[in-house]
Amino acid sequence: MLTRLLGECKEKDGLPVFCQLVPEVSGKVLYYRCNNATKRGSEECSGQWLPRKKLEGFVDKVKNYVLSDENLDELVRITREEIGSNTGSQKDQLEILDGQITDIEDRLEHLYDALEKGSFSHEELGPRIKKLQFRKAELESTRQQVNYSIQSNAVEIPDIENMQEYVAAL
Repeated sequence: MLTRLLGECKEKDGLPVFCQLVPEVSGKVLYYRCNNATKRGSEECSGQWLPRKKLEGFVDKVKNYVLSDENLDELVRITREEIGSNTGSQKDQLEILDGQITDIEDRLEHLYDALEKGSFSHEELGPRIKKLQFRKAELESTRQQVNYSIQSNAVEIPDIENMQEYVAAL
């Protein structure tokens, strides 16, 4: 936004070059000017010299408007909801995985019982048992990954008072 206030830098290799503000001193007044214009000359950037107080006053007004207490409170609320929603969906995924693992364990138990009773031979049940054991291992691995994701993505959102301190430090 501020770079558009300054002017347009020339493109380099077909890509836009963005203005980078740097402080300049002219007499006793401080200004901001595009770094390209300062280093390479005004033909590189059509940007104007901006008085420091005017520019910084504008930035402060934007900061105070955007980072108002009401907006910070809303930002914290929305962030907490979003993180809670993501964590909730991952916890739902864990419940589904737990149900699938329990189902496979029950099926394996029935197959083992049938094998012990001699209802079926080892050759008949062996491939099915191996297939279920492999699937159970896959589900347990996925469960570990989801659980790790929940733990590693745990974020503590600062309360509004801490956020206000951060903004004041800007």
